[in-house]
Amino acid sequence: MEKNKIIYVVLTVLLSLYIIPISAFARLGTKTRDFVEVIDRVKLSVVQVRVEKTFVHPPKPGAPEGEIPVKITGSGLVIREEGYILTCAHVLEQAKKIEVIDIQGEKYKAEIVGKDASTDIVILKVTAASKKITAAELGNSDQVKPGEWVMALGYPENLQETVTVGVVSGKGKDPKGIEYIQTDALIRPGNSGGPLLTEEGRVIGINSSTAGGFGWSIPINLAISIANQLIKHGEVLRGYIGVIGQDITKELAAAFGVQTTSGVLIGDMEHYSPAEKYNLMVGDVIFKFDGQEVKNTKELARLEAETTPNKMVDIEIIRDRERKTIPIKLGQAMTEAGQRDEVDKKFGLSVEDISETWKKKIKTERIEGVVVSRVRAASSASAADLRWGDIIVEADGEKVRNRREFYRLIESLAKKENILMLIERAGKTSYIVLRVD
Repeated sequence: MEKNKIIYVVLTVLLSLYIIPISAFARLGTKTRDFVEVIDRVKLSVVQVRVEKTFVHPPKPGAPEGEIPVKITGSGLVIREEGYILTCAHVLEQAKKIEVIDIQGEKYKAEIVGKDASTDIVILKVTAASKKITAAELGNSDQVKPGEWVMALGYPENLQETVTVGVVSGKGKDPKGIEYIQTDALIRPGNSGGPLLTEEGRVIGINSSTAGGFGWSIPINLAISIANQLIKHGEVLRGYIGVIGQDITKELAAAFGVQTTSGVLIGDMEHYSPAEKYNLMVGDVIFKFDGQEVKNTKELARLEAETTPNKMVDIEIIRDRERKTIPIKLGQAMTEAGQRDEVDKKFGLSVEDISETWKKKIKTERIEGVVVSRVRAASSASAADLRWGDIIVEADGEKVRNRREFYRLIESLAKKENILMLIERAGKTSYIVLRVD
């Protein structure tokens, strides 16, 4: 009897070990069939983005000269049937020519409607479409939860779709406050700009990059909000005051006569910024912005970004242990990448901070200024005889300390016809005049 009982238990265990994997594989097989059906439906709204750009060799002995054409591919998502396509801004950096190809192989010329480098979003508009293109079905990224199945889709090369499957690992914000969705569905090379899909085929994100073994996607709610502004205005309008702030510790609160750690202490200000123009000061503590409480630096950045440029707002501060209200007219925020693109577009000029590497390259001891890293042919910079390795020391009589200040200064001088610049070349200084196109 005892022997029969043991045999029964052993058989039951073996049977369960056999049945459970079979049922698991059965469910996985069903899921796979569902994924295939979803991809077949959604791929009509996904396109390949082909980009031609140029690589410029610096003048070095033995190195190739001039500009060398480079071709890369990314993916894109049709968001409006009028021909609007959403993709990642980094795919189109310094693009000379853009071509969009749908899954059926039809090619379209594409133009950039607008881009926002801080969120890595760009909108393209295709022209001369011979047939109606299909817009994707959008989901709600605010409702996405960790553990949900997702698929990353794109067309990296030869119009062969690639799909990776995983789950949502988490949601959050990066150090700059930009939202993201983290997933273990890796973003393959060329899939940037393609959709992150739910099991039902709704788009909940735009695939951006892979880092740390995870895929990173821009939430679709954020992407569409940015896209709508780009389609309407050609840019994203964010307010800006130009303070470099820090969160307040208990020790700092006591030192500055503040009764709470809520607020932002101004540690520095950008030159040529609204904060400098309207006389905010280092050591001021901002505790209200346009009537809203400011808890920390992230909160201040959010309030600035959500406020329209050129609006007058009251900044309430504590200065020398006294409360003051300072009206400020907001400027328009622009990321360093956006400023770089504007300078390149207007002047055909790229600059960098003077690093130790640059010091060795151009044999200088200067620590302030910006070094010219690229001059585009047939540009204002080229006409002014600016060259690779030149150091820009002053612009319009104002000292240039670093790249960020250079961009802000150039932005403030945009209405001038010409900008007088002091440069250093091979250890000697001279003046040039840069034409503003």
